[in-house]
Amino acid sequence: MRIPSLKLLIGWVLLYTVLIVYGYARFYRDPGSIFYDPDRAFVRQYTDFRLRQVAAFISAYDKDALRPVTKAGASPKICVHVTTVKRDGQQYIDETIASVLEGLTSEEREDIYVSVFFANTDPTIHPSYHNPWLRHVVDEVYSVPPDNGDLIHRLEGYEDKGDYSAKGVVDYAYGLQHCYDKGMPFLLMLEGDVIAADGWLVKTLEGLDRVQKILRKSPSDWIYLRLFNQERSTGWASHKVGANNELWISLAIAAALLCFAAVLRRYARSSTILTDNASLALICALIIPSLVVGFFQAGKANVLPPRPGVFEQNFGCCSQALLYPRRQVPRLTQYLQNTGKGQVDLMVNRHAASDHLSRFSLYPVQFQHVGIQSSRKTLVDEARSIWSMAFEDKNPVALERDHQRLVEAIYHSKR
Repeated sequence: MRIPSLKLLIGWVLLYTVLIVYGYARFYRDPGSIFYDPDRAFVRQYTDFRLRQVAAFISAYDKDALRPVTKAGASPKICVHVTTVKRDGQQYIDETIASVLEGLTSEEREDIYVSVFFANTDPTIHPSYHNPWLRHVVDEVYSVPPDNGDLIHRLEGYEDKGDYSAKGVVDYAYGLQHCYDKGMPFLLMLEGDVIAADGWLVKTLEGLDRVQKILRKSPSDWIYLRLFNQERSTGWASHKVGANNELWISLAIAAALLCFAAVLRRYARSSTILTDNASLALICALIIPSLVVGFFQAGKANVLPPRPGVFEQNFGCCSQALLYPRRQVPRLTQYLQNTGKGQVDLMVNRHAASDHLSRFSLYPVQFQHVGIQSSRKTLVDEARSIWSMAFEDKNPVALERDHQRLVEAIYHSKR
């Protein structure tokens, strides 16, 4: 092997080693990455910061039951509907509600109507049902009324059989209809085990404005704006080596490089690494393929994370935080009731596809899923994997600054 190619090989081995070390240090959160480490991936950073704020919010109302509170105004824009059921272990509804409300200005709070649905057929078994602070800060707490005998009987049957895929759909459709009846232009359906980021409302309102601007260029209608997503939903088509057209990509890059080398050899007098046959072979046979494979194996969420903004996306997970325009709710509710059982997010997507409705996602995500004990009795590892790694990288100082800026732009600029 000639000296130039030997130096190139040694340099490349050293550089690739550094890249691998960097990957293990930085890319451990993305489940689509070869560097994924589940022992570190679920370490909470911004969530823990937010939970400290939430704990202070709850404590303030626990200590002062008469503490003044702003509620929905005369014409709120969004019905925020939170569904909760009693779980075997930790309950999350208190933290969910507190995170939705903590940090809102009075103008923001008046723009939302917060409705909490205790979905057990006997809601009194839920540990949070009688919490005075919760009832004090939200606009409504409700459950299926006892006089709705047919529905209660059906739901009791689902509870007795443990048929949570059927009961979950009924609960979701019931909540949609209940929120729809409030008459607000938008409905935000939240599951009772999420945490909202600081400034979530103004970011959502800004996102809705972007959706309207996108739709002005297209005649299509839309069904939802997704406020939570996970990295598993935004990965490459495959995690296998060579399964993402890596061979063809490597060949294409190598062919382009060989053409450039041929031109260089013909017109350039100076000697370069591209005029050395052994070095050129090393680049095409080793360096380019290892770079291409490494790019895909590093994980899409790491090398090509979603840009901030609103994007039309027909994929995503799950049903933790979906914002619907009011006009879509009647047909969606009917579809869910007719279908009967399944995973809500997949059912909504099938309905959207059949009606040719656009689906949008907002980035960065505004909610995090924290429920390890699933209300549908799924395995702990499965419930835990519904998780936004990017949410944990949020900067509290930057969020507070953006929150204040958007409040000024959305509310105060209209005066």
